[in-house]
Amino acid sequence: MDQTRAVSLVAGGDCFSSLLLLDDQARSRIHPDDLPAVCQRYQHGWPLLCFRYGGQESGYEVLDDGQIRVRVRGAVVEPIPAPLFRRGDRVFAHPKQSVGVVREVVWHLKRGCVYYSLEFDGRRSGRWYFDSDLALPGNAESAAAPDPAT
Repeated sequence: MDQTRAVSLVAGGDCFSSLLLLDDQARSRIHPDDLPAVCQRYQHGWPLLCFRYGGQESGYEVLDDGQIRVRVRGAVVEPIPAPLFRRGDRVFAHPKQSVGVVREVVWHLKRGCVYYSLEFDGRRSGRWYFDSDLALPGNAESAAAPDPAT
């Protein structure tokens, strides 16, 4: 089921966006004042990353990833249900039995849900984590993933 149909694109809501910065034409879609920060944070663009939608400003869509605010036009911007966790949140990862930090929130197009890239002890994990894999650190025991052996 496509969850994006149940949600509308509104300021303060959540969205996923895609924009690849492979050439000057693509770079011209970023507001000139935001281009240096975007090129530093997203050297090649952002495929399917999740953002807070800030509405429109002078013909640009405003996107916020929790670290920087970007004004862009002509990028894919689609509404999504609010993710359970945000960039910078500390979370308990059941598969690793460890607390990590959310580095990126990404939209999984085929599954129609978010997944998370985490960092453990300063090192980025190569695994994708879904909502069912994660809990807030204080809720780790009560929200533990079900034991497949039972």
